[in-house]
Amino acid sequence: MEVPRTAFSKGLFVLETLVDAAEPLSLSALVERTGLPKTTVYRLVSVLVERGWAKETGRGYGLGYLPLRAAASLERSLDIRHEALPFLTKLRDELDETVHLATLDQEFRVVYLEKIVPHVQAVGLMRSRVGSTAPAYATGVGKAMLACLSEPELSRFFAQVRLVAYTDRTITDPKALEADLDQVRRRGYAICDEEHEAGVACIAAAIRGRQGEPVAAISLSGPAHRMARHLGKDSKSPADVRGAALALSTMFGGPHQPV
Repeated sequence: MEVPRTAFSKGLFVLETLVDAAEPLSLSALVERTGLPKTTVYRLVSVLVERGWAKETGRGYGLGYLPLRAAASLERSLDIRHEALPFLTKLRDELDETVHLATLDQEFRVVYLEKIVPHVQAVGLMRSRVGSTAPAYATGVGKAMLACLSEPELSRFFAQVRLVAYTDRTITDPKALEADLDQVRRRGYAICDEEHEAGVACIAAAIRGRQGEPVAAISLSGPAHRMARHLGKDSKSPADVRGAALALSTMFGGPHQPV
Protein backbone atom coordinates (compact mmCIF):
# COMPACT_ATOMS: atom_id res chain seq x y z
CA MET A 1 0.00 0.00 0.00
CA GLU A 2 1.36 3.42 -0.96
CA VAL A 3 1.16 5.77 2.00
CA PRO A 4 0.06 9.36 1.28
CA ARG A 5 2.84 11.84 2.00
CA THR A 6 1.17 15.13 2.91
CA ALA A 7 -0.63 15.77 6.21
CA PHE A 8 -3.83 16.66 4.34
CA SER A 9 -3.82 13.51 2.21
CA LYS A 10 -3.02 11.37 5.26
CA GLY A 11 -5.95 12.91 7.14
CA LEU A 12 -8.20 12.31 4.14
CA PHE A 13 -6.94 8.74 3.97
CA VAL A 14 -7.90 8.15 7.62
CA LEU A 15 -11.33 9.72 7.02
CA GLU A 16 -11.91 7.55 3.94
CA THR A 17 -11.02 4.50 6.03
CA LEU A 18 -13.71 5.46 8.55
CA VAL A 19 -16.21 6.01 5.72
CA ASP A 20 -15.50 2.55 4.29
CA ALA A 21 -15.82 0.84 7.67
CA ALA A 22 -19.17 -0.73 8.56
CA GLU A 23 -18.63 0.00 12.27
CA PRO A 24 -16.36 2.12 14.52
CA LEU A 25 -12.67 1.25 14.33
CA SER A 26 -10.22 1.07 17.21
CA LEU A 27 -6.92 2.93 16.97
CA SER A 28 -5.15 -0.37 16.32
CA ALA A 29 -7.59 -1.22 13.51
CA LEU A 30 -7.02 2.19 11.92
CA VAL A 31 -3.25 1.67 12.08
CA GLU A 32 -3.60 -1.76 10.49
CA ARG A 33 -5.91 -0.57 7.70
CA THR A 34 -4.02 2.60 6.82
CA GLY A 35 -0.47 1.34 7.26
CA LEU A 36 0.43 4.62 8.97
CA PRO A 37 2.42 4.90 12.21
CA LYS A 38 0.33 4.73 15.37
CA THR A 39 1.40 8.21 16.54
CA THR A 40 0.44 9.67 13.14
CA VAL A 41 -2.98 7.99 13.13
CA TYR A 42 -3.68 9.14 16.66
CA ARG A 43 -2.73 12.73 15.82
CA LEU A 44 -4.81 12.78 12.64
CA VAL A 45 -7.90 11.14 14.11
CA SER A 46 -7.72 13.54 17.09
CA VAL A 47 -7.84 16.47 14.67
CA LEU A 48 -10.76 14.86 12.82
CA VAL A 49 -12.64 14.45 16.11
CA GLU A 50 -11.90 18.02 17.17
CA ARG A 51 -13.26 19.37 13.87
CA GLY A 52 -16.36 17.21 13.75
CA TRP A 53 -15.35 14.86 10.95
CA ALA A 54 -14.97 11.89 13.30
CA LYS A 55 -16.23 10.96 16.75
CA GLU A 56 -14.90 8.75 19.52
CA THR A 57 -17.25 6.08 20.84
CA GLY A 58 -16.92 3.29 23.36
CA ARG A 59 -16.13 0.95 20.47
CA GLY A 60 -13.58 3.14 18.69
CA TYR A 61 -13.71 5.92 16.09
CA GLY A 62 -16.60 6.53 13.71
CA LEU A 63 -17.92 9.28 11.45
CA GLY A 64 -18.75 12.59 13.10
CA TYR A 65 -21.61 14.98 12.44
CA LEU A 66 -20.00 16.88 9.53
CA PRO A 67 -19.95 14.01 6.99
CA LEU A 68 -23.51 13.12 7.99
CA ARG A 69 -24.58 16.74 7.60
CA ALA A 70 -22.87 16.91 4.21
CA ALA A 71 -24.65 13.74 3.08
CA ALA A 72 -28.00 15.10 4.24
CA SER A 73 -27.30 18.39 2.46
CA LEU A 74 -26.43 16.57 -0.75
CA GLU A 75 -29.60 14.46 -0.54
CA ARG A 76 -31.70 17.58 0.02
CA SER A 77 -30.00 19.34 -2.90
CA LEU A 78 -30.83 16.41 -5.17
CA ASP A 79 -34.44 16.47 -3.96
CA ILE A 80 -34.69 20.22 -4.56
CA ARG A 81 -33.24 19.90 -8.05
CA HIS A 82 -35.65 17.09 -8.94
CA GLU A 83 -38.71 19.00 -7.71
CA ALA A 84 -37.59 22.31 -9.16
CA LEU A 85 -36.71 21.12 -12.68
CA PRO A 86 -40.25 21.43 -14.15
CA PHE A 87 -40.61 24.95 -12.73
CA LEU A 88 -37.19 25.99 -14.03
CA THR A 89 -37.94 24.63 -17.48
CA LYS A 90 -41.32 26.39 -17.56
CA LEU A 91 -39.73 29.73 -16.64
CA ARG A 92 -37.05 29.27 -19.30
CA ASP A 93 -39.58 28.38 -22.00
CA GLU A 94 -42.01 31.19 -21.15
CA LEU A 95 -39.50 33.99 -20.53
CA ASP A 96 -36.70 32.83 -22.86
CA GLU A 97 -33.83 33.59 -20.47
CA THR A 98 -31.39 31.51 -18.44
CA VAL A 99 -32.78 30.05 -15.20
CA HIS A 100 -30.65 29.04 -12.21
CA LEU A 101 -31.25 26.99 -9.09
CA ALA A 102 -28.80 27.54 -6.25
CA THR A 103 -28.31 26.90 -2.55
CA LEU A 104 -26.20 28.51 0.17
CA ASP A 105 -23.24 26.78 1.80
CA GLN A 106 -21.87 27.18 5.33
CA GLU A 107 -19.43 29.86 4.16
CA PHE A 108 -22.26 31.97 2.67
CA ARG A 109 -21.33 31.12 -0.89
CA VAL A 110 -23.89 30.38 -3.57
CA VAL A 111 -23.59 26.86 -5.00
CA TYR A 112 -25.29 26.38 -8.36
CA LEU A 113 -27.37 23.20 -8.54
CA GLU A 114 -28.89 23.69 -11.99
CA LYS A 115 -28.64 26.00 -14.98
CA ILE A 116 -31.08 25.89 -17.88
CA VAL A 117 -30.23 28.09 -20.85
CA PRO A 118 -32.60 29.44 -23.52
CA HIS A 119 -32.58 27.91 -26.96
CA VAL A 120 -30.71 30.93 -28.28
CA GLN A 121 -28.15 32.29 -25.81
CA ALA A 122 -25.79 35.23 -26.05
CA VAL A 123 -22.23 33.93 -26.34
CA GLY A 124 -19.76 34.73 -23.57
CA LEU A 125 -22.28 35.71 -20.90
CA MET A 126 -22.63 34.18 -17.44
CA ARG A 127 -19.71 32.20 -16.06
CA SER A 128 -22.03 30.22 -13.77
CA ARG A 129 -21.77 26.44 -14.00
CA VAL A 130 -23.46 23.62 -12.11
CA GLY A 131 -21.31 22.98 -9.04
CA SER A 132 -19.56 26.35 -9.20
CA THR A 133 -19.76 28.91 -6.39
CA ALA A 134 -20.23 32.67 -6.22
CA PRO A 135 -20.41 35.31 -3.46
CA ALA A 136 -23.93 35.49 -2.06
CA TYR A 137 -23.90 39.26 -1.55
CA ALA A 138 -23.12 39.92 -5.24
CA THR A 139 -25.71 37.60 -6.80
CA GLY A 140 -29.49 37.64 -7.06
CA VAL A 141 -29.96 34.11 -5.74
CA GLY A 142 -27.55 34.89 -2.92
CA LYS A 143 -29.28 38.08 -1.84
CA ALA A 144 -32.68 36.36 -2.02
CA MET A 145 -31.42 33.74 0.45
CA LEU A 146 -29.52 36.17 2.68
CA ALA A 147 -32.75 38.14 3.12
CA CYS A 148 -34.36 35.03 4.66
CA LEU A 149 -31.67 34.38 7.26
CA SER A 150 -32.36 34.79 10.96
CA GLU A 151 -30.78 37.77 12.70
CA PRO A 152 -28.04 35.63 14.34
CA GLU A 153 -27.17 34.02 10.99
CA LEU A 154 -27.14 37.37 9.21
CA SER A 155 -24.90 38.80 11.92
CA ARG A 156 -22.55 35.85 11.40
CA PHE A 157 -22.54 36.59 7.68
CA PHE A 158 -21.52 40.23 8.15
CA ALA A 159 -18.87 39.25 10.71
CA GLN A 160 -17.43 36.51 8.52
CA VAL A 161 -17.62 37.73 4.92
CA ARG A 162 -15.48 40.46 3.40
CA LEU A 163 -17.45 42.42 0.80
CA VAL A 164 -15.18 42.58 -2.25
CA ALA A 165 -16.07 44.38 -5.48
CA TYR A 166 -16.48 42.22 -8.58
CA THR A 167 -17.74 45.07 -10.76
CA ASP A 168 -18.23 48.78 -10.18
CA ARG A 169 -21.82 47.96 -9.16
CA THR A 170 -21.05 45.42 -6.43
CA ILE A 171 -22.45 46.47 -3.06
CA THR A 172 -19.47 46.56 -0.71
CA ASP A 173 -20.87 48.77 2.07
CA PRO A 174 -22.56 46.70 4.84
CA LYS A 175 -25.20 49.37 5.49
CA ALA A 176 -26.08 49.56 1.80
CA LEU A 177 -26.32 45.77 1.64
CA GLU A 178 -28.59 45.71 4.70
CA ALA A 179 -30.85 48.27 3.01
CA ASP A 180 -30.90 46.20 -0.18
CA LEU A 181 -31.84 43.07 1.77
CA ASP A 182 -34.67 44.99 3.48
CA GLN A 183 -35.97 45.88 0.02
CA VAL A 184 -35.75 42.21 -1.02
CA ARG A 185 -37.92 41.27 1.98
CA ARG A 186 -40.52 43.93 1.18
CA ARG A 187 -41.00 43.06 -2.50
CA GLY A 188 -40.32 39.31 -2.22
CA TYR A 189 -37.54 39.04 -4.78
CA ALA A 190 -33.97 40.19 -5.34
CA ILE A 191 -32.42 42.04 -8.25
CA CYS A 192 -28.79 41.74 -9.28
CA ASP A 193 -27.87 44.61 -11.58
CA GLU A 194 -24.44 43.71 -13.01
CA GLU A 195 -23.09 43.25 -9.46
CA HIS A 196 -21.21 40.02 -10.09
CA GLU A 197 -20.67 40.06 -13.84
CA ALA A 198 -20.69 43.16 -16.01
CA GLY A 199 -23.49 43.02 -18.54
CA VAL A 200 -25.55 40.42 -16.63
CA ALA A 201 -28.68 41.09 -14.57
CA CYS A 202 -31.19 38.83 -12.85
CA ILE A 203 -34.38 38.48 -10.80
CA ALA A 204 -34.29 35.92 -7.97
CA ALA A 205 -36.57 34.55 -5.26
CA ALA A 206 -35.91 32.21 -2.35
CA ILE A 207 -37.39 28.78 -1.69
CA ARG A 208 -38.12 28.61 2.03
CA GLY A 209 -38.35 25.70 4.48
CA ARG A 210 -40.52 24.96 7.51
CA GLN A 211 -38.96 27.65 9.70
CA GLY A 212 -38.85 30.19 6.89
CA GLU A 213 -35.16 29.43 6.33
CA PRO A 214 -33.76 29.57 2.78
CA VAL A 215 -33.29 26.10 1.31
CA ALA A 216 -32.52 27.33 -2.21
CA ALA A 217 -33.31 30.12 -4.68
CA ILE A 218 -34.20 30.42 -8.35
CA SER A 219 -33.30 33.21 -10.73
CA LEU A 220 -34.05 34.49 -14.20
CA SER A 221 -30.82 35.82 -15.71
CA GLY A 222 -29.69 37.37 -18.96
CA PRO A 223 -27.93 40.27 -20.65
CA ALA A 224 -28.68 43.47 -18.74
CA HIS A 225 -30.08 45.24 -21.81
CA ARG A 226 -32.52 42.36 -22.39
CA MET A 227 -33.44 41.90 -18.72
CA ALA A 228 -34.64 45.51 -18.67
CA ARG A 229 -37.91 44.34 -20.25
CA HIS A 230 -38.39 41.83 -17.43
CA LEU A 231 -37.92 44.58 -14.85
CA GLY A 232 -40.20 47.12 -16.50
CA LYS A 233 -43.24 48.56 -14.75
CA ASP A 234 -45.75 46.30 -16.52
CA SER A 235 -43.60 43.16 -16.51
CA LYS A 236 -44.97 40.02 -14.86
CA SER A 237 -41.58 38.33 -14.79
CA PRO A 238 -40.82 39.11 -11.11
CA ALA A 239 -44.20 37.67 -10.14
CA ASP A 240 -43.52 34.57 -12.26
CA VAL A 241 -40.16 33.97 -10.56
CA ARG A 242 -41.62 34.63 -7.13
CA GLY A 243 -44.61 32.39 -7.86
CA ALA A 244 -42.37 29.48 -8.87
CA ALA A 245 -40.31 29.91 -5.68
CA LEU A 246 -43.46 30.06 -3.55
CA ALA A 247 -44.87 26.88 -5.16
CA LEU A 248 -41.60 25.09 -4.41
CA SER A 249 -41.58 26.45 -0.86
CA THR A 250 -44.89 24.72 -0.16
CA MET A 251 -43.35 21.41 -1.30
CA PHE A 252 -40.63 21.78 1.32
CA GLY A 253 -42.93 22.80 4.15
CA GLY A 254 -42.43 26.54 3.74
CA PRO A 255 -45.02 29.33 3.87
CA HIS A 256 -48.04 29.02 1.58
CA GLN A 257 -48.29 32.79 1.26
CA PRO A 258 -45.62 35.44 0.54
CA VAL A 259 -43.81 36.44 3.74
